[in-house]
Amino acid sequence: NRYGTGQSTLDGLLRATNRLFAGSTFVVAGYGYCGRGLAERARGMGAKVIVTEVAPLRALEATMDGHRVMPMAQAAAEGDFFVTVTGNKSVLRKEHFEVMKDGAVVANSGHFNVEID
Repeated sequence: NRYGTGQSTLDGLLRATNRLFAGSTFVVAGYGYCGRGLAERARGMGAKVIVTEVAPLRALEATMDGHRVMPMAQAAAEGDFFVTVTGNKSVLRKEHFEVMKDGAVVANSGHFNVEID
């Protein structure tokens, strides 16, 4: 999960969108093993990574790993790519979509299809 999920998610996004990660803002929702791997690989491709995480310790780890950390309500207006890897319900909701940039790419790489409303 820490290695494969990040790589396969980026591969899928590249194949589906043909968009450049370098210079883009990449929002990773969740900083468990999958989220960590995804954030590191997105940064490796030149993206500016924002992590949204509700668990204080994981949010601190994301900060210490060099990522910006903020609530989804704030990140929604900044991101070009959004990937949920939390397993939680309703991570991305109507109020987030309303402030996203036109053309923002939204994907789920978590276990369940309940993360995006």
